[in-house]
Amino acid sequence: MEDRQKLDPNTEFDLQNWGLQHMAYLRQTHVDGHRGYGIYSATGEMIGFAINRGQALGAIIQNDLEPVALH
Repeated sequence: MEDRQKLDPNTEFDLQNWGLQHMAYLRQTHVDGHRGYGIYSATGEMIGFAINRGQALGAIIQNDLEPVALH
């Protein structure tokens, strides 16, 4: 049998929110009359905007975030 560590239920580790600060997603939107891609944090807050998808993905990666797909 393997030795398995038991997780302490009293620890403050929150698996549900683990890594959220490192993820971002794109959504088509309009800002000040310009159509483009909004860059959103995992919590849904808009943190950036780019005119095209390539620029938006580049901005995510340059800021050490992981682009995620939402379906």
